[in-house]
Amino acid sequence: ATLIMKGGAMIVSSSFTEQQGLTFQKGLMRLQIALEESFLEIGQMVTDQHVVILIDRGLLDGSAYVSRSEWQALMDDLNMSTVMMRDNRYDAVLHLVTAADGAQKFYASLSNEARYESIEEAVNKDKKLREAYMGHKNWVMIDNQFVDFQSKINSAKQQVQRILGRSGGTTFYKKFLLRKSSQRT
Repeated sequence: ATLIMKGGAMIVSSSFTEQQGLTFQKGLMRLQIALEESFLEIGQMVTDQHVVILIDRGLLDGSAYVSRSEWQALMDDLNMSTVMMRDNRYDAVLHLVTAADGAQKFYASLSNEARYESIEEAVNKDKKLREAYMGHKNWVMIDNQFVDFQSKINSAKQQVQRILGRSGGTTFYKKFLLRKSSQRT
């Protein structure tokens, strides 16, 4: 017989009251901060080679699961700032766009048992996450233009190499800041 053990829990935050959502996000952020700091300490112990720490979810991810006013209340309660967290906590941010936005055939409940959001909900959360991080100086969005998931992962790896200054290619990147005009011409 094969014994399969899985860690974690399925938590559907959409059923929380406002106070429960804030309490959950606060606990989650404290746990994540402790984990990130532990990984940094462990990485600093390694002195004979370079260490890169990749984190699947950043602290600002919680902002996509609560209202703006709830998020601000959480920031106030934790004596934190969204901009300071975004700009000072992470050296770079890679935003891999959800498969629900442009690769819907890969976004199916059967492919991931932890996935409980509809396509529309996943796209909405993804856009909120994009907005939360896109002001970071090393923010990169990796969309779903690729033929398969492995190609998307390879693109993420190339971006990490570029950010680390190890790119050997001849790719050029241009970034534009777009602002809404308050006057119509």
